[in-house]
Amino acid sequence: MSEAIEQSVENAGGEIEGKSSVDVNEKASAGSVIKTAEHRNPAAVQEFYWKRQAERAQKEMEAIKRANETEMNLLKVEREEAQARLKAAEEKAARLAAIAEAGLPAELAQLVPEAEAEKVQEYVEKLKPLAEKFRRPGPAGTVTNPARSAGGDGAQLTRLAASAGRGDRRALREYAHLREKMRGNR
Repeated sequence: MSEAIEQSVENAGGEIEGKSSVDVNEKASAGSVIKTAEHRNPAAVQEFYWKRQAERAQKEMEAIKRANETEMNLLKVEREEAQARLKAAEEKAARLAAIAEAGLPAELAQLVPEAEAEKVQEYVEKLKPLAEKFRRPGPAGTVTNPARSAGGDGAQLTRLAASAGRGDRRALREYAHLREKMRGNR
C-alpha cells in the first residue's frame, strides 16, 4: 500500500521526504501529501476531475440499464397479458360459433361453459336434441285451456272419443258430428 501512495505522490509531482515518516503515519501524511500535490499539479486535478466524470457516467449508465430492464420486464408482462386476453377471446368466439352452428336457442346456449373447444363441442352435441324439442311448436293454448286446433281434427277426434268413452254425452255428439264432417270432406 505504501508503494502505491509513493508512486501516486511522485506522479502528482510531489516529493516524499523521509520515507520513515510516511511508513509510520501512512494514512495521515499520505492524505496530506496527496492533497498538497493535487493543489500544486494542475494535471493531477484534471485527472481527478475526469475520473469523477467517468464514475458519474458509469452510474448514470447503470441507472439507465436498470430502467431499460424494468421497462422491458413491464413490456413482457403486458405482452403476456395481451396474449392471455387474445386466447380467451378466441375461445369465446369458438364457443359462440359452435353454438350458432348448432342453432341452440339462448336458453340452452347459457348451459354451454366457456372452456376448450373440445369440451364446448361435447356440450353442444349433448344439447342438440333438446334444441330440436324447442324448435318444434308445441300445442297452442295452456294446460287449463287447450286450443281446439292443436294437433288437427284427427287429434280432436281422438280426444272426443276418449271423453265419449267415459260417458260424456256432449263429447259423443261432437264426436259424431266431427266424424261425419271428416267423411264428407274426403
